[in-house]
Amino acid sequence: MLLQASGSTQEDVLNNIFELARKHDSIALARLARSEEISGNSLYRNALNVARYIADPSRYEQRFIETFPQDMSGIMSDLYEQIELTKRTPEFLFSFKSLGAIARRGSRPAVSKLFGAITVADGVVGEQLCEDANWVLTKRSRLAVESLSMLSPSKRTKVYSSCLALLEPDEKEHMKESVSSIKPSGKGEKQAIHELRRALQRK
Repeated sequence: MLLQASGSTQEDVLNNIFELARKHDSIALARLARSEEISGNSLYRNALNVARYIADPSRYEQRFIETFPQDMSGIMSDLYEQIELTKRTPEFLFSFKSLGAIARRGSRPAVSKLFGAITVADGVVGEQLCEDANWVLTKRSRLAVESLSMLSPSKRTKVYSSCLALLEPDEKEHMKESVSSIKPSGKGEKQAIHELRRALQRK
């Protein structure tokens, strides 16, 4: 197997992983997941988790969400620079768009991962994540507020500053109405709602 071949480069390993993904060979990818080369390298682990989702979305969706990185290196270096920019996925920003699509369907873990990723993302990655986050904040406000209440105040502020500025005035008003209709179930949710409403009032 290429991963085990003498002199294999990082490029070789990533090419092998995503070639198996394109072939939908989830069995071979599962074998790779058990190798020491994969388990000891965060880039390869992140690549494999995306590849397995490509190969068999229904089977690996939960794992894709659970293993979605929440650190800047995992988001911006591994997923964006090494995987998305090099056109290894079916479409540009596939990994981020997929997380957003699952969050839009109402997956609590995906919404949580979405907001967490925003706190360390920037550029086009941040914009893509925010597009989905703003949709969730408006259309699934209760779920969004629950997830926001679990973040630290500084991380919530990063979400507001990154995402709300992308909204048009009428979109802000719509979101404000949705958020204001929520009856908070605890102090954390009450604080998140208060912060959101205040952030939406800023120009």
